[in-house]
Amino acid sequence: MNKKTQKLETKVDTVNNSSATPEKSDTSGLIFAPRTKALSLDKQTIALVNESYKAIRTNIILSVIKNECKKIVVVSSVPGEGKSTTAANIAISLAQTDKKVLIIDADFRRPSLYKIMELNNAPGVTNVLTGLASIEEAINHTAYPNLDVLCAGISVPNPSELLACETTNNLISMMEEKYDYIIFDTPPLNAVSDALPLIRISDGTVMVVRHNISTTPELDKAIQSINFIGGKIIGFVYNATKGEKSRSYDAYRYNSKRDLPAHKKKSFLFKK
Repeated sequence: MNKKTQKLETKVDTVNNSSATPEKSDTSGLIFAPRTKALSLDKQTIALVNESYKAIRTNIILSVIKNECKKIVVVSSVPGEGKSTTAANIAISLAQTDKKVLIIDADFRRPSLYKIMELNNAPGVTNVLTGLASIEEAINHTAYPNLDVLCAGISVPNPSELLACETTNNLISMMEEKYDYIIFDTPPLNAVSDALPLIRISDGTVMVVRHNISTTPELDKAIQSINFIGGKIIGFVYNATKGEKSRSYDAYRYNSKRDLPAHKKKSFLFKK
């Protein structure tokens, strides 16, 4: 086996591996990347994306059935998989069902939610946790009905410890009384362990897998980390694929179980 063949076989899939800071689109309630915006999306493509997120939303709703607030962690194995954009769109989609939704940027090292939502990064979570701001000062009420955003806040030297502390748990408990869903945008799992405390207390984890970025060993490592702490994986969002009806658009879709390693098939929920 030559090196080129070996490289292809370790990839989850292959296509271009461009990643860019996402921005809002004027064509839909959802959020797209700048490179996608430049493609002048047709109505059919926009409809496909909206339907994909509606399907993801339905699967989340059916996977976490409880009367109290549902806490969902969105994570990826490595950087550049479109995790934050996906988390934002999941939050928007859930808010469209007339449920109160809070999305929290729990990536204190490289926050991006404030850019996606066009907000100030501070005051945010870290400001509240360190006593520098009240929760009322930190929460942003957005133009999206029923959707609030809590950005990361000021840089801190100990992100892992701060996310695992009792103060963070108390803050989350307080927010649970006010919202139907809390979505956590967390750092890549294989880069740092910051997401693990949130995964442990969450009702479910959504793993974002990007076409031509994620590799099978990296995905396996992330899944093992989640399973080790008793986390619940409720599905995988297969991001930036080339759909049959849209050859140029970086679509969000959910693939069938056969695309996963055999021992991971039972964990796959978002399916075509």
